[in-house]
Amino acid sequence: MLGLLLNIVLILVVVWVAVTLINRSSSGNSNSSNDHERLMNVEKEVEDVKEIVQSIKEKLDEI
Repeated sequence: MLGLLLNIVLILVVVWVAVTLINRSSSGNSNSSNDHERLMNVEKEVEDVKEIVQSIKEKLDEI
């Protein structure tokens, strides 16, 4: 049961990140400096999401 809950949370986080990235990419200019800056921001956000998912997984493992 706990594994199922963890999988559902993980899927929701991945979907949320994908929707956020798609919305941001469609609303900006296509300038190369903006693209590079946006890519750096996306990479940072992905790392943050990985840390959040790891934290949630650790908390669920404690339960």
